Amino acid sequence: MEDENNDLFKNVFKLFENFKNRDEIAYRKITEEIVWAVKKNILFINVEEGILKPQSKLDLLAIREILKEILQ
Repeated sequence: MEDENNDLFKNVFKLFENFKNRDEIAYRKITEEIVWAVKKNILFINVEEGILKPQSKLDLLAIREILKEILQ
């Protein structure tokens, strides 16, 4: 179970890295990390357009700040 959580965390981080320089990203399929981020109200799925974007500008800024802190 712990390994699964660790893998999920790594995949969520990789997902968030896509927002470093973009406000929205395209997705091909809905993965476990996407489901997690949507359930936590961090990301929004636009099924019609096939894109993911943060729920709010504040969420986008928080994602970028976290990336900045971790990637230093």
